Amino acid sequence: MCLINVALTSWSRQLKLSSLVFTLLIAASQAAIASPPTPPSLVKHALELDKQSSATLGVGIRALGLLMNVRGENGVVFQKDFAEQDGTWTQLVALEKNGYATLKVVTGVPDGSSLQTKHVLAKLTIKGEVIAGTFDH
Repeated sequence: MCLINVALTSWSRQLKLSSLVFTLLIAASQAAIASPPTPPSLVKHALELDKQSSATLGVGIRALGLLMNVRGENGVVFQKDFAEQDGTWTQLVALEKNGYATLKVVTGVPDGSSLQTKHVLAKLTIKGEVIAGTFDH
């Protein structure tokens, strides 16, 4: 009888393990289906759009995204250190160079905090507002 219990216990463990492995395989296959890799053709099209934007407007797609975020009467404030680290600063400078935005670097903030920290105030010019307004429709 003891030998039968040992055999049943071993078989039960194997069944539980097999069941767990099967569940993990199903979950992994569903995850793979849910997030397929980006097709090379999509990447190629995105890069082509970026080149076209740079050729026609003087700025790439990422800068155009920032242009849309800077909209508004008061503009947007960026912490300069972070903007330099993540590449935003380069994009903001490109917007200014092409006449889409004005940039003003200030140290500290009006409330007196962050006295040594540099910030960038970015505001759209009329030309920048026209480009950004194109996408309102």
